[in-house]
Amino acid sequence: MDMTCTADPNFLATAIAVMILLLVPMALPIIRSIPNFNISKISSIGGGMAVTAVFVFMVPDVIEKIAQVSENSSIEYLRQKHHLTFLVFTTFLFAFCTMYALEKVALDRTKANAEPSRFVFYLHMGILCAMMIALVSSFPVLAKASFYAIGLVCALAVFEIFLEEIALLKHFGELYSHLGRYVVMLAIAIGWVLGLKFSSQESTVFTLMTQAFVIGMILTAVIKGEFDIINQSNNCVIFLVSAFVKVLIVLGLITIEDGNVAKKTGQKIPAAPTSYAVPSTYNVGQIAPNPVDSKNASS
Repeated sequence: MDMTCTADPNFLATAIAVMILLLVPMALPIIRSIPNFNISKISSIGGGMAVTAVFVFMVPDVIEKIAQVSENSSIEYLRQKHHLTFLVFTTFLFAFCTMYALEKVALDRTKANAEPSRFVFYLHMGILCAMMIALVSSFPVLAKASFYAIGLVCALAVFEIFLEEIALLKHFGELYSHLGRYVVMLAIAIGWVLGLKFSSQESTVFTLMTQAFVIGMILTAVIKGEFDIINQSNNCVIFLVSAFVKVLIVLGLITIEDGNVAKKTGQKIPAAPTSYAVPSTYNVGQIAPNPVDSKNASS
């Protein structure tokens, strides 16, 4: 890698975000061991903020890109905007239903005190890692657009890891703690490398479907974390307050971005001095009369 990357603020922003994500899986066991640490309340805070980030940031971003991607699509069927819209949101529904089905299978075995299914574990981990790769690979592009955007998505990824770890530890126990945590870290690193390699690529049908898949997974993680069927506990007030606070945070960041754009584009260019045409009846070197004086004289 070119050493000049270290001086690139976009590269540094993505590197910091990735380092934070890599530390999260290793830090969570330590955080959970803190006395009186309330996992349920933290999960509700993360869930509220994750849902808000999805509906005020990720979904509008997908909708905004659909028209452009449909125009440039090489597939004739997807050149129609409503066709691509249908495909994108069907992908979102597919991700949601897939994660719901996996959670249902794992939950039934947990409630029956049965041995965790390795097949379900590996399938769950595969989908989770694919989601993390897709999410982290978007960091370089987000950094070019806005540092605030990469901050939002990084926070969203942190909460997603936290919510998924709660569910995976509950259903698979040591199978996740001995293996799954390191697989998630590997997926984060792979996502960063792919993001750096393809950061110059424009949005395509595949990237839109990937974003829709990530959205579906995040919403499933929030729902299964907020409505804990096993412990029958949820924190509705905390969840709603967190969602509202996240809306205010996003609104504040949008306002800051608008202010920065206004500063860059709102600088007034000084007007050029008014020039007067010299009548052709005057010779070169002869001083032309002041137009104002000529006007007064004629009056």
